Amino acid sequence: MTRFLAGLLAVAFAGLIGCATPLQRAAQRGDQNRVRALLAAGARSDGVATSSDLTPLMLAAMRGHIEPIRLLLDNEANVNAQSPAGHTALYFAAVTGRTEVVKLLLERGADARAVDRRGKDAEAAALSRRHTDTAEVLRKWKAERGGSMSPPPARDLATGRRTFAESASSTQRLESDIDSPRHVSPENPDDFAVVVGVESYAHELPKADFAERDAEAVRRNLISLGYPSRHVKVLTNALASKSALQAVLEDWLKRNVKEDSRVFFYFSGHGAPDPTSGKAYLVPFDGDPEYLTRTALPLAELYADLDKLPAKQVVVALDSCFSGAGGRSVLAHGARPLVNKIDAAPAEARNTVVFSAASGDEITGTLDDQGHGLFTYYFLKGLAGAAADKSGQVTASGLNDYLKPKVRDEASLHNRDQTPQLFGAAEGQVLSTAK
Repeated sequence: MTRFLAGLLAVAFAGLIGCATPLQRAAQRGDQNRVRALLAAGARSDGVATSSDLTPLMLAAMRGHIEPIRLLLDNEANVNAQSPAGHTALYFAAVTGRTEVVKLLLERGADARAVDRRGKDAEAAALSRRHTDTAEVLRKWKAERGGSMSPPPARDLATGRRTFAESASSTQRLESDIDSPRHVSPENPDDFAVVVGVESYAHELPKADFAERDAEAVRRNLISLGYPSRHVKVLTNALASKSALQAVLEDWLKRNVKEDSRVFFYFSGHGAPDPTSGKAYLVPFDGDPEYLTRTALPLAELYADLDKLPAKQVVVALDSCFSGAGGRSVLAHGARPLVNKIDAAPAEARNTVVFSAASGDEITGTLDDQGHGLFTYYFLKGLAGAAADKSGQVTASGLNDYLKPKVRDEASLHNRDQTPQLFGAAEGQVLSTAK
């Protein structure tokens, strides 16, 4: 570690001893329950003590505490705030090799080109500490977004108020009205969710555009509907391997779900058909269409695992398709797309409701102006209240009635067919209550 970095970290932690705000201390320790409680009590997400000019977000990023970071960002922490030395939360995550934190901060608007007082950006900081994987993430992020970039957002660190520079630049960033849900439901400590978004794959498969943004939007909406953030397991890209999915489904949910639990499973990414058997598969990060049975997750296995849970309600939402003809579906090299429909319905489900983005012979699409899958966008709009009945309740059948024409009409504008499907024995169950 360089003398400069060692001195920087020493000053940061010294400033936290005895003089830091409670939120700074909780963020540094990674105490997400304390962070949540302090924010709910009105603590400023960017508040700093006079002896420490590092925000709670910077301190959490330095230590790699993912959930406190999400809580702070959800409460309008400035992702691009700078310390007196010009360091951002992204810089601290990069220089300490916190690759997953770097990915999260980038997804939430961190400026990868911001430089400190010495002209060093986050990529250079990662390389200086030989964190090559972290540096590569930053390099690709900058390369994919071209050479020009709007100035980093500015916000008064003392007040947390947006400046004119931030207001102007925010219009250039991709935003959607489903990204910041306004409905709020009481937290149910027995509810659990698994949210998967696979945009980039290990085996040179085409990208599933916006899958990561889909997953983040679903996570936020579920929390607003009462799912505790600590019970929402998010798996994106490399974290969403087949073994990771199986561990969550077969171990984590099985160990924690109770009779009063609601369980929500969401997948955004590629699906694939087996041309021989006609079975449908979800393709995880390490999935290979050439070897589906070994590397992908059969839909039938997913449904069986979820239906074994003692939960009172299980909801599955799949923004994938299984035709092998494009969209969010892939096929083994040389195989022909299926012409027959894939049966994506759960067999004799006890209490499972399944929403699928398209019928078996169709492909899925995206809403580029919203930065989301077409199905996911209208699914979350409906769940948040657009599909509510006169009593303010959103039922499975009511959500389907809202969702199907919206998706079908939008797809027809692009000269293709996409018809969401609803399966299950609990179609009348209430999924949410509009506030």
